[in-house]
Amino acid sequence: MMSARRDRALLRLAGALLALSLASPALAIELLPFEEVRPGMRGIGRTVFKGNQIEDFEVEILGRLKNIGPRQNLILARLSGGPLERTGVLAGMSGSPVYADGKLIGAIAYSWPFASEPIAGITPIHEMLRMLERDRRPGLRAAAGESIDLSGRVLSPDALREALDTWSRRLKFHSRAGGPVQATLPLLLSGFHPGATEEIGRLLGVQPVQSGSSASSSALITELAPGSPVGARLIGGDLEATAIGTVTHREGDQILAFGHPLLNLGPTEIPMTTATVEALLPSLSTSFKFASGGPVVGSILEDRLPGLYGRLGLEPRTVPVRVEITTDSPRPRIFNLELVEDPLLTPLLLYVSLLNLISLEGSGLGEVTVALSPGSVIQVLGSEGVQLANMFSGSQSSFLASLTVAYIVYIIMNNEYRDAPIGAVNLLMQLTPGRRSARLGQVWTEQPWGVPGSNLDVYVEVLAQRERSRVEKITLEIPEEAVEGRALLQVGDALSLARAERHAAGAAPRDLDHLIWLINHLRRNDRLYVNLAQADTGLFVEGERLPNLPPTQSVLIAPPQRGSGVVQLPLRGLAEEYLPVDATIEGHRLLYLEIRH
Repeated sequence: MMSARRDRALLRLAGALLALSLASPALAIELLPFEEVRPGMRGIGRTVFKGNQIEDFEVEILGRLKNIGPRQNLILARLSGGPLERTGVLAGMSGSPVYADGKLIGAIAYSWPFASEPIAGITPIHEMLRMLERDRRPGLRAAAGESIDLSGRVLSPDALREALDTWSRRLKFHSRAGGPVQATLPLLLSGFHPGATEEIGRLLGVQPVQSGSSASSSALITELAPGSPVGARLIGGDLEATAIGTVTHREGDQILAFGHPLLNLGPTEIPMTTATVEALLPSLSTSFKFASGGPVVGSILEDRLPGLYGRLGLEPRTVPVRVEITTDSPRPRIFNLELVEDPLLTPLLLYVSLLNLISLEGSGLGEVTVALSPGSVIQVLGSEGVQLANMFSGSQSSFLASLTVAYIVYIIMNNEYRDAPIGAVNLLMQLTPGRRSARLGQVWTEQPWGVPGSNLDVYVEVLAQRERSRVEKITLEIPEEAVEGRALLQVGDALSLARAERHAAGAAPRDLDHLIWLINHLRRNDRLYVNLAQADTGLFVEGERLPNLPPTQSVLIAPPQRGSGVVQLPLRGLAEEYLPVDATIEGHRLLYLEIRH
């Protein structure tokens, strides 16, 4: 990618320039503690209202609010000068440094919607400086380490929707955990459909602002100074999502900015960019800066209540995503993205990005069918790739296709076994107009019995939408291990069989490789399955099946307690076959079969 190569070149230039700048002593900045700030003090703030030119505005201290949160204070101030009488406090001013008596007191960080005067909350500088004192170790923030009900969640639309809402609530809770005032955070979006713009604003709790793509050039790295606009880029490449704020303080290659959290992620790695202010938009609700992000110049390593901490010249890790979309156009469209690497944020950003791309490319198709073709894969470093071939059709197809991929990424990144960095995500999507769906009709066999070692022909009626019904034959081999007696024959779609087998939900995978194997063997929406099972007295022990145990052994192995890694299963699957349908299919039928020897 040209943009990625450009960013790496700029990062190397940043390192060289920083080495020169650090060779000479920096000017010392005097600081004014929160306790010495008094009402009536006057000072100046610094920010950019146009381009990259830092300008002063006037500040009058109104008062102090102590302990508005844990170890958190706030300074109240009235702003004036420049356009502020007309705009009020601008979204994008977050982090603008404020000086009184020539000393730095803090950063503009908070404002109130519909305020009749430009009143701002200032985060005291000493609270931000604590981030310079942290002992940082390599690695991102800890993953959730969750145990997942795999088939019940990956295949269920209701469970997927619940997971998405849970991610959003967790992000909003952490980012709003800092006090009673509201931080206004503009998120500049480029290449986003209006529906996806609204969705990302809802999920992240930010103010989405349509913007242009990153500028091809930006100010020199050495010009990133207190008062300069700075960006935190969540999505880069052919789509862009960048939160814009202001630099508060710089010590060599270390940057403090925003004065409030972005999403309060804690330790993180977010690409840090320069930015250019294009124009201002006054609003009775919340005025904001129209801006465009610049190239990546470093990495944001801390996202906490007092603000952001970053390092210039440090290249952040990201998750590369390649999406190839085929429609009725002569050539497929290819999109390359770079997402922030985070166990909670990455899946959410991937969902919004995919939903946006499907909406853009399929906007002229009306109701659309989304097929993830073979070759769609999540590359997991140190493990086998996760295969994603499947089909989604109907009114929720875009939502389900996007969220299924995102949820599988979430499962991998938050597994309970070991770190699983995502090397890349490669998706081959085919969009076709209209709904491609079918229903299961009648099901029958030629005789109601079968013999171990023989074949059983199962006849199924497929009722495809706007087509004549057809009868297909699925041949199932009855295994030699089948015991004499009654067996259960289930015919149905992937979700119906998953619901029927919820008793197997506690059979957790043994390790990450086993988890990936299970994901790769999930049933698909465009296949009709025939499953043969019998009653069983066996157990699942740490992912291994022990079939047909005598009752005395079952009691010894499986004591009556939860969380032991031992699961009792009433049914044991004997055989399964499927019929490709070339449409999403729904339906479930049960038959009983007599096993004879």
